[in-house]
Amino acid sequence: MEAIFTPELQKFITEIAVQLLIVALPVVVTQTFLVLRQLAKSIRARLSTEQVFLLESLAAIGVRAAEQSGLNGSLQNIGQEKREYAVAFVKKALESRGLKDINVDEIEAAIEAAIRLGLQNANEDTPTEGVVLG
Repeated sequence: MEAIFTPELQKFITEIAVQLLIVALPVVVTQTFLVLRQLAKSIRARLSTEQVFLLESLAAIGVRAAEQSGLNGSLQNIGQEKREYAVAFVKKALESRGLKDINVDEIEAAIEAAIRLGLQNANEDTPTEGVVLG
């Protein structure tokens, strides 16, 4: 019996899938950032300046705590597990301070912003003078 998917067809389908991902990934990332930016605006409109500062600070601490837990073996070094750890950390810290009306989507948006800010700061802190690239 003849195989339905010949190696050439499999290679062709794989190449098309890779090309579709290359095209779609920037669109998905851009849309994700736009949604997060809109969510951040709604958070800022609903919360006081002090509450926003507290949420942002706790998100940054939660991200660092999740990263450290991944490094020391408490968590598997998997993004989703670290994200869940950070969300739970921030949610518990907010609730202990009487802020129970901040939902998980808002916490996740603050965590994503903290991750983005951390990556941006890491890139800015990387010395490039005197380094030969390429």
